[in-house]
Amino acid sequence: MGHLKTPVEVKFWWPHGWLKRDPRRHLKFAAYVQWMVNRLLVGGLRYGPASKTQCYYKRAMMELEAYEKTGNMEHLVNVSNYGFLECQTPSIKGAHFANDVKSATRKKFGTGGFVGEHEK
Repeated sequence: MGHLKTPVEVKFWWPHGWLKRDPRRHLKFAAYVQWMVNRLLVGGLRYGPASKTQCYYKRAMMELEAYEKTGNMEHLVNVSNYGFLECQTPSIKGAHFANDVKSATRKKFGTGGFVGEHEK
């Protein structure tokens, strides 16, 4: 018996201005998410369910270092997945989600010249 595939539809809501800047951006994002899903499924089959003992935060940092050395974007997909897994089973004491936090990068790197609708 062959492998069965169950399609799962996920809808994202894109601001018009975001797509106007790059009309194919949503297709690129969908492809990236599919890469993530593919690797999560393989990892789940190989290593089982997510666990705090897997040190996802440290693994993500190691993948970033590997990306810096090689330029292989596969490492960025791994970072994304480890970020997801870390959210599911946090290893950092006091881990939480607060969407009102100030950006850790904007002060140093700016916004790339983009001014959002809410900032006009």
